[in-house]
Amino acid sequence: HCPWIGNCIGHRNYRWFLAFLFSALCNSVFNCALGVFVFVGGLVARGGDRADALRFMFAHYWDVALGALVGAACALWLGTLAAYHAHLLARGTTTNEDMK
Repeated sequence: HCPWIGNCIGHRNYRWFLAFLFSALCNSVFNCALGVFVFVGGLVARGGDRADALRFMFAHYWDVALGALVGAACALWLGTLAAYHAHLLARGTTTNEDMK
């Protein structure tokens, strides 16, 4: 049973679970990359002293940095889960068979 989608994962809906998993992974990677792009772009646009630019960005755009950090953490977790399920798919086993 998967508590995140509120359903049991089996043979008939495993394809949809993998699609959900990989789309969530892509979304997390995109959010992280976008946050880093915006934050670094702001640092470059400010120019001048790097320490002052960094202080300014964290003071005014802390939510962008936090979003990038959360996106990276989610991408790491989802990437690990996706790699595990890709491993299971390649071996042709289920989670229950792998746990035994």
